[in-house]
Amino acid sequence: MSGEPLLDMQRVYQSLTSVTVPDHQGDAPVSQFSHFTDLANTKEGVVVAPNADTLYSIAWLALTPEPIVVHVPSSP
Repeated sequence: MSGEPLLDMQRVYQSLTSVTVPDHQGDAPVSQFSHFTDLANTKEGVVVAPNADTLYSIAWLALTPEPIVVHVPSSP
């Protein structure tokens, strides 16, 4: 088995969480959501195979310190 996938995941984690506030393009501090404000496309590379009609939200959640409850409002 290769450790490459774990190292790549660590690299992505460090890159995406190295900001102080969410940038609405996939980067946000740990345990904060980055909500995309525009539809994703394949040129950005943040979402590997994006749907053309979907707004995405990304978060790296730190579950070690304590449990996190994520509330999702019901759709209208």
